[in-house]
Amino acid sequence: MWIRSQLLHRLDPPITSSSIQLTLILFATSHLSSLKHELIDLIDRDCADFVNLNTKLVDVDAAIVRMQAPLLELRERIEGFRVTIEGSILALQSGLKKRLEAAAAREAFELLLDTFHVVSKIPLETNAPDTTNSAFCMESISKGVQHSAMELRPQLSATSSYTLWLQVMFS
Repeated sequence: MWIRSQLLHRLDPPITSSSIQLTLILFATSHLSSLKHELIDLIDRDCADFVNLNTKLVDVDAAIVRMQAPLLELRERIEGFRVTIEGSILALQSGLKKRLEAAAAREAFELLLDTFHVVSKIPLETNAPDTTNSAFCMESISKGVQHSAMELRPQLSATSSYTLWLQVMFS
């Protein structure tokens, strides 16, 4: 034991270990009884609130189930709307791609048409010694196209692709 028994015997009246145990047991019993009374008082005070809360929580599950059905229906509608929107986006992207391809084809056609007009204005040399020579004809046409393109260049310089085409053609 952590208390020296010699010191306890010198006290008047002498204290024994059995009297200490008895005192501690009485103190613990009294304290336990006090705690039980306080706990009962706390339960009695909060019991009405607890019962009220319990009755309110009974209907929470039913309310959750009632709210869940419209939310699931809304989710299904949103998913359907999302699929429709994705289809529309794909259709728009496809249409835009076709539009860009058509614009590129139109530009190429306009370039070919402009080239045809330029080539049709080229005067053929009538005093050429041999017009059956294809190299001579190509050189003649090329010179004529270059000459006509230089005449039309100020009017057509706004079209960058046409300018690029001329550079590629005659470089």
